[in-house]
Amino acid sequence: MFYAPVLFNTLGFKNDASLYSAVITGAVNVLSTVVSIYSVDKLGRRMLLLEAGVQIWVFIMSIFVFFLVPETKNIPIEEMTERVWKKHWFWKRFTEDDYNNEKIANADYQL
Repeated sequence: MFYAPVLFNTLGFKNDASLYSAVITGAVNVLSTVVSIYSVDKLGRRMLLLEAGVQIWVFIMSIFVFFLVPETKNIPIEEMTERVWKKHWFWKRFTEDDYNNEKIANADYQL
């Protein structure tokens, strides 16, 4: 984005036109970012990933997302482990259970 006016100038735009083109490109970038943020918050990440998977060359990624990526919409980062990863059918075997670890630590201490 920093070199956009130079790029447009190289393509044959005059000085003012290349600067205006860079401003328009930046404005479209900001608008696209705002629309993306709204879409992700409104629809959820999982739904957007599944929708992208319908489109012919990301089919394999969609299968991965459908089975292995849980929805994290409206879940604070502090509660992610307890509410998402420990309850998911696949990822729960990779999370540590604090209660079981505490029992094991107490049993080792008593020996």
